[in-house]
Order: sequence, then structure tokens, then C-alpha cells
Amino acid sequence: MQHKILLASSLLMLGMSAAMAKQVDAFYYDLSDPFVASIRTAIDAEGKAQEITVKHANANDDPYTQIVQLEACDYKNPVLVNLVDRNYGAELLKKAAPHQTRVVFFNRDPGVVTLQSYPNAFFVGSDSMAGGRLQGKMILDYLKAHPECDRNHDGVINAVLFKGDIGHSASEQRMQNAISVLRSGGIELRQMAVLRANWSESQATEQLTNLLIKVKPEDVELILSNNDAMAIGALHVLKSNGYNQGQADGKYIPVFGFDGLDQAIEAVNKGELAGTVRSDYQTRARVTLKIALSASSSPDQLTRETGYPMDTNRYVMVPYQSVIKDQKQ
Repeated sequence: MQHKILLASSLLMLGMSAAMAKQVDAFYYDLSDPFVASIRTAIDAEGKAQEITVKHANANDDPYTQIVQLEACDYKNPVLVNLVDRNYGAELLKKAAPHQTRVVFFNRDPGVVTLQSYPNAFFVGSDSMAGGRLQGKMILDYLKAHPECDRNHDGVINAVLFKGDIGHSASEQRMQNAISVLRSGGIELRQMAVLRANWSESQATEQLTNLLIKVKPEDVELILSNNDAMAIGALHVLKSNGYNQGQADGKYIPVFGFDGLDQAIEAVNKGELAGTVRSDYQTRARVTLKIALSASSSPDQLTRETGYPMDTNRYVMVPYQSVIKDQKQ
């Protein structure tokens, strides 16, 4: 009898332990994207610190692949989702609803209407317009401190702009707000080219190489990129043309990125990139996991738990940070 009681107690303890086990299922649009890979690294690190098991699925930028992955999900655990197709968010929430599964969207916003259609859905990201303004202020300060950037002294800065994929509203907002800050600060841009390199370092390298067949490198006075990968791709081309190698001979074209990848921050510290806007991956990961595993859906309570404001639409925006080093020699 005593052995039976002990066995029953052991089984009860095992069941309680399993019930208390923490696991989340994370779905990523494309882990070959350095920005998304950085988010995954931060989620893994935070998960390990909190003893959370994180199961990953990579869609490789294929909406059909992600739909298949989400169809196969049993929705027993909280779900973290970086959507390939933002329009699929509503359908996903319909699948989660019967299980009352908590869904935390990150990086790619499914939209307020979609989020409000399900009381257990949340979004963690950053304010793209604020990020654009921060990038614009950083560039404005740099150009004001470095009037030599206007090589032909015509009062206009010849700029090459790198954008990501078509229809990415956050990136468009960032670019528009950065340019707006420059204009408000008295900097006029002449857009020499708008290159859409789909967030890709290699595509940016190829496109800028092709552009510099048509225009002289010395005619380019600024490169403004929507992400660090494209900025680094542009940097490769400039360095192959003898620019941005730390010389004091004026062969420097300021390149500004966005994301705060480790490689970009290293390039800023070496004086190769002029600056970047850093996304706080660790904070994003911590907030995302705290929301995913919280017992509360109250924005006020989740604000207290995460330490970051959640608005009534259940959005949390983690602030960006500027990274810059004075290049003047």
C-alpha cells in the first residue's frame, strides 16, 4: 500500500512538473535575414535564461511554407509569429481561437483590426516612424558637422537610397520620416537612385556596382539604407573603389544603416559606416516571451510585468537607439 501511495505521489509530481514546463512555438519569416536571425538569437538566449523551451520554424520567405507550418501547429503552447504575409494574421487567429492560444506577433505588424479580432493576440515591435526620425536626426547632425560631404558645394546632397521589399509599410515610413527630418533641418537631398535590394547584402552590392558604372563614385555624397545588410553590401562596393577605408584624403561617403547588427556596429566603430539605428533585440525577446507566458491579457498588467508600455490595442513598442562615431579626421 505504501509503495502504491509513493507511486501515485511520484506520478502526480511528474504530471505537475509537465504542466509547469514552459514552451513556446516560434515561426520566422526568413532566418537567412540577419535581422530576423538576430531576433532568434535573442529569443534563444532569453528562453535559456528563463528555462523556456523554444521550438523554431523557418518559412524561408515563402508564405505557403509558413501557412503549412501554422496549419500543422497544435496550438497547445503560446505562439510567436513573424509573418511572411501580413494578410494571413487574421486566419491564424481563427485557428488559435478554439484553443484560446496566446499569439504574439513580432517584427511584422498584422494590423490593428486583425489584432483586435482576438483578445489573446499581441504585437511587439518598434515604432518605425520614430526609428526613421532617429535615423534622420543622426544623419542631419552628421551632415551639419561635416559640410565637406557636399563635395561640389551646390547646397544639395546627392543621395542613393536603399529600400527593402515592395509594400513593406514600416520601411517606407522609416525612409519618409528620415528624409522629412533632413528637410526640416535644411538639408536638401537629390535622389540619384532608389535601389530596392530586398534587404539583401548581395543584392545591394550588385545594384550599387551597376549604378557606379553609370555615375562616378565621387558624385555620391550620402547612402541611406533601410537596413544594415544593404548598407554593408554598399560598403563592400565603396571599399573596392578605394572609399571608406579610414584615409584622411576625403575618400569617404557616409553610409547609414538600420537594425544595429553586430557587423554594422563593428563597421561603425572602425569608421567604415557612419552610423546605424540599433534595435534592442534582447529587450524585444524578453518582452515577447513575458507576454507569451503571462496569465494576464490586461495592457496595464502587462505593462507592469514587462516594464514597457502596452497600449489599449495591445501593442508594445521597444525604443530604438542610435549608434554613431565621428568620422572627421
